[in-house]
Parts: sequence; structure tokens; C-alpha cells
Amino acid sequence: MSTSNIENVTCFPSRAALTGEAVAVSIRDLAHMVQEPKPHINKAIENLRRALDSGDESGARAIARVSIPLVAPAGTLRFFDDGATCEDVFYSTTYVGLAPLVETHSGLILAEVDAPDGGDLCDAIDAFERDPHALLSFVTPSRRGLTGFLRVKLPDAPTLGEAHNRAFQCLAAYCQQRHGLTLKHNGASLAALCYVSHDTETQYNPTAVPFDVEGHRVKINQQGSL
Repeated sequence: MSTSNIENVTCFPSRAALTGEAVAVSIRDLAHMVQEPKPHINKAIENLRRALDSGDESGARAIARVSIPLVAPAGTLRFFDDGATCEDVFYSTTYVGLAPLVETHSGLILAEVDAPDGGDLCDAIDAFERDPHALLSFVTPSRRGLTGFLRVKLPDAPTLGEAHNRAFQCLAAYCQQRHGLTLKHNGASLAALCYVSHDTETQYNPTAVPFDVEGHRVKINQQGSL
């Protein structure tokens, strides 16, 4: 499997332009992009939040689809060499076996958390800020969730897709046990996407250490989470 010690992720201009040109972005540059987005991105996010505040969910989705960049945290992606279409990849419910879609794995897992009903994200923000494996975290464009990138040491597996999926399952159990956080399942996919946001309090920890899936497996299995 192809992995990298340098966390480069893939950035797409928008969901409506997934077939367009994608660029590799470092995590440090992505953190800066979220803290101080370009004016047109910042305006789009402000319009999206304004639409949500007024109850216009469909308007907010339309803004996100056309105007807000997306990031694929798993690494350097190539979607079309094996004939897959964007819709096939991004909306598939089968995540194992997608290794040909990733040229180089970033060593990162997408960890997204929704705000509890009637609650806020303070606990999740504090948890990711303190977690030794959290490389980057920021509030989503809707302000209804938190996006985190967790560093991981992938386990041995027949395919990169299986290794990524297993790493996500272990991290999900870890986050539930250590922080009481439930991760959204989309992070199990090599092709998982998240939106760029605007969060002046973005947390970036370049000294984050990889979560060792092999080292945590016995403990997690004994607790019955996997």
C-alpha cells in the first residue's frame, strides 16, 4: 500500500466541480485557508450561514454545492483512471476495496462530529484540542458540526481500503471511549469529503502523533467495541 509521512490532502473547487482540477494542499496551508479564507469563499460561507439562520436549508445546500471547496483527507486521489464516476465514488456505501482511487495515503482519517440536539460543540472542540492524535480541527460551514483530521498508523491489510476502514473503526471506538464522541461514518471511506470552512479558532497541532491501530486493537476488542 502507498502511504506518506507528509500530510498532503486533495482539494476540489466545489462539489459541483468534482470533475475539475484538483490540487494537493498541505495541512498547514489548509489550516491557514480555514482561519483566513479567500474573500469569495468567506462570502459563500457567510451566505450559507445566513441562509441556515433564516431556515433556508435548500438555499444553503445550493451555496455549498457550487461555492465552497471540498477536501479529501485520505491523500492524493485519482478518481477516473479506473472508470469510476464521481457519483459512484462519493455516494457509494461500499468503502472496502477503493485503494486504486488513492495514489498516496496521507496517514489521516476524517473524524466528523455533529453537535448534540440543543447543544453546542464545546465538548468536542475541547476533546480534539487535547487529543494527542488530532492534527487539525475546525467548525463546519454550517456551525452544526466539527471536522477533525486524526493522524493514524495504518494496520496491515490486503488492500488500502481495508486498512483505512479498519483504522477508522478503531478510531471511532477510541473517540467514543475516551471522549464520548460519536464519529460520523463517512470517515470510513477513502473517498470521504469535507467542506472547507471559516473558523478563526482552528486547532492545528503539527506535533500530533499517529494513532497505532495495531497497538490499540486488543484493548478495543476486549471492550467489545469492534
